[in-house]
Amino acid sequence: MLVDLKINVEDLLWQLFCENVDEIVYSSNLQMLARKIVDSCCYHSHAIFLMSKALKDESDVDVWNNAIETMNMQPASPEQELEHIMVNVLKFSYHRLPDDTTRRCLKNCALYFENQEIARESLIDNWISDDLTDMYQKGQKVLETLVNAGLLESSEDGHIFKLHETDRCLLLEHVFPSVEGLFLMRKNSKLTELPKDVDWTKFHEIYLMDNKLTELSENLSCPQAQALFLQRNLKLRKISDSFFQGMLNLQILNLSGTPIKSLPDPLFKLVNLKSFFLNHCVLLKLLPSGIGNLSCLEVFHLEGTEIIALPKEVERLKNLTSLKLSFREPISFNQQPKTVIPVGVIPNLSKLENLYIDVSPEDDRWKASVGRVVLEVCTLTTLDTLQFYFPTVELLSHFNWDTIPTSPPLSHFKFTVGDHTNRIIGQLPRDAEVELGRYDKC
Repeated sequence: MLVDLKINVEDLLWQLFCENVDEIVYSSNLQMLARKIVDSCCYHSHAIFLMSKALKDESDVDVWNNAIETMNMQPASPEQELEHIMVNVLKFSYHRLPDDTTRRCLKNCALYFENQEIARESLIDNWISDDLTDMYQKGQKVLETLVNAGLLESSEDGHIFKLHETDRCLLLEHVFPSVEGLFLMRKNSKLTELPKDVDWTKFHEIYLMDNKLTELSENLSCPQAQALFLQRNLKLRKISDSFFQGMLNLQILNLSGTPIKSLPDPLFKLVNLKSFFLNHCVLLKLLPSGIGNLSCLEVFHLEGTEIIALPKEVERLKNLTSLKLSFREPISFNQQPKTVIPVGVIPNLSKLENLYIDVSPEDDRWKASVGRVVLEVCTLTTLDTLQFYFPTVELLSHFNWDTIPTSPPLSHFKFTVGDHTNRIIGQLPRDAEVELGRYDKC
């Protein structure tokens, strides 16, 4: 009787695997490999479920062999066998995610949402506020990917999500540190100064957001640090010249929502920096010319800032794929540059896929140069998403809407047209304005 029951359970779990992987599992060159994978999961249902999701519709034999190699890593002891199986499964699932954005969003879930259900809107808003994604639509795609991978559970109506608590703990304790290196998490810890009780040299990622730091004056030795998150330290006003000198491998820096007024010169020696976030730094008025030294930058976001102009040196950031800019007209006439965006900057950023430009409607400099800027934007052949302020409706005629694809080839856009008292969008009912912003090519 017990033998029959075991055989029946094994058959059911094999069926579970096959149903999720789909018909590709019955291919002659994959079926034996599939059996090995199910056996290596020791018929643990959750492990089989995750592996089947990670291998869904995958026909590459090398990928299946890699899965077997991952699963055949020996546990430290028999008592740890089940835990070790799940760690190996989660490592494989994590590597199979399509991009770093999706992986970071999963890490965000593990770090912030301990044993709790999360509403769709709250989850995506959290990703956006931490600059993991810049659009709600992209957040929805990431969410769909994580659900399809079996890493997030979804309610029947698709509005509530949860990360399995066992998976969350194993990801934090074993998977993330082994794949990405050790990280320091001191989010929302009421810190008024940098922690003294840590060995900064060993961390690859440092999370210090939502604290009460007022000054960053120490020269930290962080030779392995690749990411530093300082957003929403609402009292942070000063960063010393020495602070970044020991972080030369930094690739991600987030200072969004801090009241800093200037950026230290050594920051512009972080030549490996790929993502730089200064959103809602409302006291930051000027960008130093040194910004042009950050030639590896791919993402540079200043949404909600009040800078008065873009330095010409930004044209050297030829690897940029996403650029968000918010400008405000300077109060003092003496500090007013002649133009908001210098001639030739936009065309040099030929890899741009996402561009956001917001300008004060009262800024005469923008009204005088926006026609030229629009023409430059139309030269961007890789541009996919555009948010833009047009002082007049006539400027829309520069875009070729009659061709497929359009020029530039936009799939998402949100345009504001006119001044405060005479806007196209502003003349619509509020619900119509929201719809215009949500849909593709409305």
